[in-house]
Amino acid sequence: MLDTMSPTHRQARLTPGEKLTAGVLASHRRDHEAVALAKLLGIRYQVAADQSRAGRIALLEQIGEALKTERMRSVNKSWLYDVNRHVSLASAFVTELARIDRMQDEALAAMARDLAALAA
Repeated sequence: MLDTMSPTHRQARLTPGEKLTAGVLASHRRDHEAVALAKLLGIRYQVAADQSRAGRIALLEQIGEALKTERMRSVNKSWLYDVNRHVSLASAFVTELARIDRMQDEALAAMARDLAALAA
C-alpha cells in the first residue's frame, strides 16, 4: 500500500515499542514547530527543520524579512495585511532568537569545559 502521509505526520506517531519520554515529546514539538514555520513562511519543511546554527540564523533572517513585509502592509493599510500572521511572525522571531542564544550559550559552555579539561 502506498503511504500517502506527509513525513511530519509519520514522525508524529509513536512506534509500538516507543515510550513517551521528554525527549520524544521535545522531538515531536520541534517537528510541529517546523511544520508551522514552513507554512507561515512558505518554505520547505527541511529548511524549517534544520537544527544547525547556520540554518537557524538563515531562518531567523527569513522570518525578519517576512515580518518587515507584514509591517509594511500594516503601515500602508493594505488589504493583504493579516494581524494573526503578524503576531505569529513576531512570536516566531522571538522564539528563534532565543533558540540561537541558547545554542551559543551551550557552545560557549562546551568550549569552557574543553579548556578546563586541557588546563587540568
